[in-house]
Amino acid sequence: MKEPSASSDSVSTGQIEDFGRLLRHTWFALVRDHAPHDGESLGSQAYWVLAATAKAPRRMADLADMAEVSCASLTGIVDRLEERGLVTRCRSTEDRRVVWVGITDDGRERVAAADRHVHERIGHLLAPLTVSERTELVRLLSKMNDQKGL
Repeated sequence: MKEPSASSDSVSTGQIEDFGRLLRHTWFALVRDHAPHDGESLGSQAYWVLAATAKAPRRMADLADMAEVSCASLTGIVDRLEERGLVTRCRSTEDRRVVWVGITDDGRERVAAADRHVHERIGHLLAPLTVSERTELVRLLSKMNDQKGL
């Protein structure tokens, strides 16, 4: 059977609403409390900052742009992470206006724990699907995400 093209097969309002509801439910099931229930959970923005700095330090301005938040909002997030010993800040030696954020060893451990927790949740969500259904889900999500502008 030929797959209908996007131009000839418009998406109904009901499909959009169903997809949005299911996507929100799945997203919250995955990212809720980015850590095991140990009383030290990370919020999604804090987790994002840690993950974004895991490979290399990032400039505060770049982190704010990537996260699409104001520098003031990012400063508050980084302040809280720094107080917990999960990131460090340092000023550039070339330009004192530039502040770099780097992850600490404790921060790396938190990201690793959060990732294990999220992977466990993904496993639970995928468990009812067959191997072929999982493969198809990944294919469809990849196709959706390959669109320009996403």
